[in-house]
Amino acid sequence: MVAPHAALVRSFGALIPLQPVRWTDEGLLCAPDLAAEPVWDCPFPLAAVPRPPITADSPAGLVAGWYRRTEAHAPAPAGFPELVQAAGEGFGPSDHPTTAMCLAALPHLPDGPALDVGCGSGLLTLAWHRTGRGPVVGFDADPGAVRHARRSAGLMGLDRGSLFRAGRIEALGPADVRDRVVLANLPPVAHAQLAARLRVAPRSVVLSGFTRRDRDRVLSPYRALGMRRVRAARRGRYECHVLVGDA
Repeated sequence: MVAPHAALVRSFGALIPLQPVRWTDEGLLCAPDLAAEPVWDCPFPLAAVPRPPITADSPAGLVAGWYRRTEAHAPAPAGFPELVQAAGEGFGPSDHPTTAMCLAALPHLPDGPALDVGCGSGLLTLAWHRTGRGPVVGFDADPGAVRHARRSAGLMGLDRGSLFRAGRIEALGPADVRDRVVLANLPPVAHAQLAARLRVAPRSVVLSGFTRRDRDRVLSPYRALGMRRVRAARRGRYECHVLVGDA
């Protein structure tokens, strides 16, 4: 599309579905899926060029206000929140509704050190780090997911080793959770494993990865520790809840 740079920057969020690939002197080079995207709704003039190399199975997207892209896509304008995802096997990069709800919940959590339990591809860990609200560690029992998350951290220019580590929930001790913001996008069985490690209430938690059927089972251990729910969301059959402690 051909337009002044400032105009493209102002409209960047709306242009993400067109798959921006590269900023140029004339405008923004995009590689939309012509079979899926209404490119004729673009508010700027379009000029056809040879299609740039980009695969249809790794599209960029706007997820809860974050520009989630691959290294093949154009970087976001200054000040626009972005997450760069490497290709890999970790859970998260396909815009799953639980990931989107957890990202949307981050502004409702207090500042402080965070622990991303079962981090998968690392989106929540990377987002918390990008907000600058406190240190964060993401861990997952799947070494492949940890390698995936570390590759993404590298693409974002972050320290691969300090943000992610491999480990099982059962290895967590009370000190690992105390006074932390806990990010837990997990299946119900893993939520039960995490709840069993709690001795005192964490600073706050965001809980997702379960349906209405498992809601009370997942939330009850935190309520028993005196935590109260301050936010709830649902997308499809999945739910996401934010609870905070008294501190």
